[in-house]
Amino acid sequence: ESLFEVGEGSSMGLFVRDNVGRFQSVETHPEYRRRGLAGTLLRHVAHEGLSAMGAETLVIVADIDEPALRIYAAAGFATTERVIALERVGRG
Repeated sequence: ESLFEVGEGSSMGLFVRDNVGRFQSVETHPEYRRRGLAGTLLRHVAHEGLSAMGAETLVIVADIDEPALRIYAAAGFATTERVIALERVGRG
């Protein structure tokens, strides 16, 4: 099940499978940043995921150095694990 919400200047998707909701495509247009839009939309989508979509756990994956982590923490999310990825760049 999926939900994609668009507010003025901010958007995000939530995909639920096996009772786990994962946020994806969380974006705020640069001209609309620092107005509380992403946080408000995040709380609304999280509520929908938990109450109407059957999610029991909500997951957000974000880069450690992204300012978005502050928004997620303010909405009540906490870091529970870290993922490390490596990428091999082709030769030439």
